[in-house]
Amino acid sequence: YKNTLLPLLYLRHLSAQAVEADGRQLPLAAQWDTLTQRISAAGSDAAAVLNEAFVELMRMHRDLTDAFAPAEALLEGLSPQQVADLFALLHSKWPAADEVPDAAGAMFTFLNARFAADEGRRGGDFHTPHSVARLLVDALQPWKGCVYDPCCGLGGLLVEAAMSATAEGKSPADLALFGQELNADTARLARMNLG
Repeated sequence: YKNTLLPLLYLRHLSAQAVEADGRQLPLAAQWDTLTQRISAAGSDAAAVLNEAFVELMRMHRDLTDAFAPAEALLEGLSPQQVADLFALLHSKWPAADEVPDAAGAMFTFLNARFAADEGRRGGDFHTPHSVARLLVDALQPWKGCVYDPCCGLGGLLVEAAMSATAEGKSPADLALFGQELNADTARLARMNLG
């Protein structure tokens, strides 16, 4: 479920940010309300609708290039009704942005930790616990220069470094984040996590 749920959650997050007008533009094809309407329509091809959204989003935001797998792979094993139900569930259960400011970030972190715990070593991926990432960042204080994680997984350490620098009043432009990940699906999720 990780490779299905997390990209959809990310799209939902970007759509909520667009409503808040934080400066990140979201193409109409990738806006959550548009996606929900189009996917819920009778005879809708959810994969085609999502592919269009992903292509438009990656075209508009070069930092997300290759961040999304083809929608056919994303939705593999799900019926059109299951996809519509998933969209409806995420739509109805999503808290208002003013109620929970970083709900998506918290959900993304929580779900990543749960997926990592459930998969364990059999999944082939490892998750750096938030407390360990926090400890490393507190000890190293990487607020300027480059931060490189050679086994970045979902990018938790890089996200923590960026958040710490911002909390310390440092300019995000002073910090360059680099990560490397062998698993292509995990690398896609890391790009979203850093986005």
